[in-house]
Amino acid sequence: MITRIVPFLFLFSQFILSQEYAETQFKKISMDIVKGSNSCVFITLDSLGNPQARLMDPHIPNGDFVVYLVTNPFSRKVKQLENDSRVVLNFQSVDGNSYVTISGSSLIIDDPEIKKKYWKESWTPHYKNINENSLLIRVVPKSLEMISIPNNIIGDSITWKPKKIYFN
Repeated sequence: MITRIVPFLFLFSQFILSQEYAETQFKKISMDIVKGSNSCVFITLDSLGNPQARLMDPHIPNGDFVVYLVTNPFSRKVKQLENDSRVVLNFQSVDGNSYVTISGSSLIIDDPEIKKKYWKESWTPHYKNINENSLLIRVVPKSLEMISIPNNIIGDSITWKPKKIYFN
């Protein structure tokens, strides 16, 4: 009986390891797409629940898919985020053959020390005084979807639904 279980356990452990490797590789390819993108589409919900999209300059300081954005404190998106923190970010590769969509929750940050820590230099020309004229938006991912034709990561053949991973 034990001789029959051991090969099964070996095969099962290989399956688990390959699944972990697949998610690790998926995240690496996703991060390459995100970091290679010059901008992202940032989607919020207005007071009527209608999606509102705009092009933004993201800052991704680590490999954890937490994204920082900057905005004017008087922009419409601030009110929208105060009413509903759910957001979507979409990144497209430069060649247009890959994309990553991050769904998550946002947090508006006005703390000068945190702003200084996560400030992206390309934002500076647009904000005269970062402590008075800007707010950071921190997006914490809940899920991530990705399609990458060059890496043969494509959606379901019938529904086109992309592979999705969830964050804790």
